[in-house]
Amino acid sequence: SIAFGMTPDGSSFTADYLHALTREGRVYGAGDSTLVATITGRTSMATTSPDLLLTVPDATIALPLYLQLTQTGTVAGGEITIHIEYDNADRYTSGGTTETVLSTRTDNPRSNQCTLRSSSSAIVATDAYGMGLWHGEFIQDIDPAVADDFKWHNFDWAPPVPIYLVGPASFLVYTFAATTGASYFWNFFWAELPESELN
Repeated sequence: SIAFGMTPDGSSFTADYLHALTREGRVYGAGDSTLVATITGRTSMATTSPDLLLTVPDATIALPLYLQLTQTGTVAGGEITIHIEYDNADRYTSGGTTETVLSTRTDNPRSNQCTLRSSSSAIVATDAYGMGLWHGEFIQDIDPAVADDFKWHNFDWAPPVPIYLVGPASFLVYTFAATTGASYFWNFFWAELPESELN
């Protein structure tokens, strides 16, 4: 898909779909609330305890675009597992820190409809399971100077295929390590559309 636009001097141009959504103010991001704010992973896997949870309301579509987690602070107590899931249900129950969302078009012409919560304070989610989207295991380490291909510091994820989360829906990120959960700097980006534009 492409969108047509015009530069200030009157020249026309086309933009790819993502740039078109950004131009319309439909792409959003959230991340560390301050320069030193982090989230901390769990010490075991539980479907009720995601570290990040995007809640997509009825009549809204969300397209996950990018996630980054960077190990920092206290080293995890063992190998780190990361699991990403999506579900065609609202999985949020209570708790969590509701994160500030900023449009990637900074004059913010459209308010975000989705809510992103982090485990800065514990999230409680419905005990259910949707569709596993990505799963990985990494050695705990926060020293980027270590020249070892089996060490991992930054985790970058983008969807392998387009994912249209038609609300009510959820996007969940879980991380866990034995004994001590890893701490992360993080950011997450997604796009939003009204459901009426899908049909």
